[in-house]
Amino acid sequence: MTGAPHDTILVIDDELQIRNSLKEYLEDHEYVVLQAGNGREGLALALERRPDLVLVDLCMPVMSGQEFIVELVRQAPEIPIIVVSGVGDIDDAMRAVRLGAWDFVTKPVAKMPLLLHTIQSALERARLRRESVQHKLQLEREVHKRTRELEQTRAALAEQNGFLSTLLRSLPNPIFYKDAAGRYLGCNAPFAALVGLPVEDILGRTAEEIIPLERVPDIVRTDQEVLLSGGTVSYTFSLAASDGSTRSFQASKGAFLDVHGAVAGVVGGLVDVTELKRTQRELRAAYDRAEAANKAKGEFLANMSHEIRTPLNGVMGMLQLIQMSCADPALANYSGKALDAGRRLLSLMNDILDFSRIEAGKLSLSEEPFRLGEVVDSVTTALDTVAREKGLTLGFGLDWSVPEWLVGDGARIRQILFNLVGNAVKFTERGQVTIEAWARANQTWDDPQRAGEHQALPGGGTEGHAPVPRSRGPMLYLTVSDTGPGIPDEKLDIIFERFTQAEGSYTRQHQGAGLGLAIVRRIVQLMGGGICVESRLGRGSRIHVHLPLRASAASGNLAVAEHGQ
Repeated sequence: MTGAPHDTILVIDDELQIRNSLKEYLEDHEYVVLQAGNGREGLALALERRPDLVLVDLCMPVMSGQEFIVELVRQAPEIPIIVVSGVGDIDDAMRAVRLGAWDFVTKPVAKMPLLLHTIQSALERARLRRESVQHKLQLEREVHKRTRELEQTRAALAEQNGFLSTLLRSLPNPIFYKDAAGRYLGCNAPFAALVGLPVEDILGRTAEEIIPLERVPDIVRTDQEVLLSGGTVSYTFSLAASDGSTRSFQASKGAFLDVHGAVAGVVGGLVDVTELKRTQRELRAAYDRAEAANKAKGEFLANMSHEIRTPLNGVMGMLQLIQMSCADPALANYSGKALDAGRRLLSLMNDILDFSRIEAGKLSLSEEPFRLGEVVDSVTTALDTVAREKGLTLGFGLDWSVPEWLVGDGARIRQILFNLVGNAVKFTERGQVTIEAWARANQTWDDPQRAGEHQALPGGGTEGHAPVPRSRGPMLYLTVSDTGPGIPDEKLDIIFERFTQAEGSYTRQHQGAGLGLAIVRRIVQLMGGGICVESRLGRGSRIHVHLPLRASAASGNLAVAEHGQ
């Protein structure tokens, strides 16, 4: 055991020879030695330099060794003191130890190694004491820190518990939580009211003790499911409430974890869905009634349209005979106007009949071979006279990609084109109306979007999509464009609705009931296609239709044909 190199030792003795002797010996052992000739001088030096150890004689002038010990222990108790006592002064040395000295050595110091050992022992004790003090201070700091953290944690927990308690009390829905053994740890007043017990009578009890027995198996089963999975579960059940009524509830349960992350229990909440279920039943009944009324309306319109068309055809036949046989120009003019009105009425009846069939789900589609060119020619031929009277050019462009023969409902495609081209001719005052057709073959199409949705197109426009079945065959594209006034942006989303026209004033310039585009969209949807429109005010409109069809086995491609009217 040796002292640390360069430890400082203060030697206090009134005999210079002893001080020098001790100084020489200690410096040989790598100690730094300070000297003082009396107690007062030694005390001042000790307090100034703070040596690692002090060797002090007891019998000194000015301030004795014992007085020095008392003052140094009072002002610097951490500095170890070894008394170097004269022969015969052993009692004084013992008193000095009681006053605070750490050890003593008698003079004359005959064996310096004994003194060196005493010094080294005292320095080691001082080092251990310092380390003990530092360790104690560190422990005190850690304890203080942990105490402060615990106080902060306790305050945070108290605040959180207060918040959770307030939240639990303020929630109108029944809330509960219980441990892994199924014992209720807490609940709010609505849950207690539902069970019919005070909150304090629920705590610590299980579901078997407070819930009707017929509900217990489901409660236990769902609790175990949550505890095993650590997740959540939801289910609906009915319960006889404490007031005697039967209520329906949506229950939701979830696991809560302990500080170690293990599942500690179940927290759950109940939502009273009695009124919601009653409302759902009423809505379902109202929906069924509305469906029945709508079906009855459709059947009524279909029957009325049929009944009106039969005599109307007779009236129009008679008017045609009168017009053909009448020599009076005025009467012929009157009969012609009546015949035009009858045709419009017949067209309206046909639209109503078709729309009623679509609404009732009774409109069927045929699968027969047809030539698209013939379908378009029949449309342009029927509308050619009206177009010529308005000074319009009616054009048709058939791309080479369209197979000569297609398989589908050619009559419905004619109806689609007739409505679209008829609308374009009706609203266009100058310029032209054009039909374009092309195809893309050997592709597969899926349901692009939900049926009946409208999607805005770049430059203004909307698109209505319908489910497109997966089928390999040509996708037919038809575009009807005009140079009419265009459609305002705010009307683009509603022009496909029934009984709606872009021109919504009470006295419209153009005749029509607003069923044409609605019928077109329904037919396109039934055929598995889609329709969209793009328009600019003052620059005309373009309506695009795409339809999945099948090519006939003997089909070829047609060269581009342009038929200007």
